Amino acid sequence: RIVGRRPPKADLVHSVREYVVQRLKNGAPAFDTVAGHFNMSAKTLERRLAERNASYRDLVDAIRCDLAKHYLSNTDLRLHQIAYALGYSEPAPLVRAFKRWTDTTPMRFREKHR
Repeated sequence: RIVGRRPPKADLVHSVREYVVQRLKNGAPAFDTVAGHFNMSAKTLERRLAERNASYRDLVDAIRCDLAKHYLSNTDLRLHQIAYALGYSEPAPLVRAFKRWTDTTPMRFREKHR
C-alpha cells in the first residue's frame, strides 16, 4: 500500500519507490546504487525523475513519511523501532523529519489517529 498501485505500464517513479521501500530498513540506498540497479547513470536517473516532476530525495521523504504515519496509526511499535524500520539509526532524526513533514510530533500524531 505504501508503494501504491502498480501502474498499467512500467513507471520509473513507482519502480524507484518499490526499490527503496524494499531496502529502507538498512537506510535509504545511495542514489548511485539506485541508478545502477536501473542500469543508468545517476545523471540519467536524475533527469528521468525530473521529467516526471520527482526527485530521489522527495521520494525517500514521502516514503518515510507515509510509512511513519502507517506505523504510528496502525501498530504499537515503539518510536525507536519505527526509526530503525525507516532507516534511521536513532529516533531523534525521525522526530525532526516528522515535525517537518506534519507540523506535529510522532506521539501527538499517534494519539490523534488512534
